[in-house]
Amino acid sequence: MQLRNPAWKALLLNELSKNIKEARDAAYVSLATIRPDGSPANRTVAFRGFVAQDHADETGWESDLLLFTCDKRTEKMKEIRNDPRVEVSWWMSTTGEQFRIRGRMHLIEQGNEAALKDHIYRKEDTSVSSHASAATTSFLARLKHLSNVLGNDQFSWEAERLRHWHKISDDLRATFTWPQPGLPFDENGAFLKSLPIEQTEKDGWFKHGDKQKQTLLEEGYSNFILLALEVESIDHIELYSMPCKRRVYNKHDDAWAEEALNP
Repeated sequence: MQLRNPAWKALLLNELSKNIKEARDAAYVSLATIRPDGSPANRTVAFRGFVAQDHADETGWESDLLLFTCDKRTEKMKEIRNDPRVEVSWWMSTTGEQFRIRGRMHLIEQGNEAALKDHIYRKEDTSVSSHASAATTSFLARLKHLSNVLGNDQFSWEAERLRHWHKISDDLRATFTWPQPGLPFDENGAFLKSLPIEQTEKDGWFKHGDKQKQTLLEEGYSNFILLALEVESIDHIELYSMPCKRRVYNKHDDAWAEEALNP
């Protein structure tokens, strides 16, 4: 049984909250992967929160999995499929803190419903606002729909992926319909600028009145996947302190050990 809400999670959320008020780029991290030839690869990605949770809405679920989104056609997908070991480097400039987060990245796409379910928990005594966002509404509607169809009331990765498809901006959503990443640029390529979702169906599905736009939404959604980081260690250092303060969190079986180190 996994330990719910480890100490590093509260620390990370608390420090991110302090930093995001002053610097919007505090939500961006460097993600390091390993290429098939063994050489390192690195790029900047946006942190999308913890799986199943929303910073503004109550979903009724929580987890200790860091979440990112990605186009399944990119090079980093090949790298993660080949070797899921990754490290995230996170610099928070307002408070002068660095988090180095190591673990295994899991690709969440259609068909892998069983992944990481022991890291996701139902919260107790929660109530969802009637003013919840379209993303949260779609998530809850999809969960209810799947519960009626499958006869069980459990977390669904399909509903979670759908939630984030609703949640991203119309401009970002459009990029998932663009030509294959990494191929030679064609100035006549179909680089759609924006792709809105007009409404949410009762089962949580997305809808657009224009059939062509609906086709593009479905095409983009097929390329849209979630990256769930199963954390194995955290190295946290406060660089504005003198002397600097450093603390590490390491997971052993289902327990977390915390230790102060020299910076």
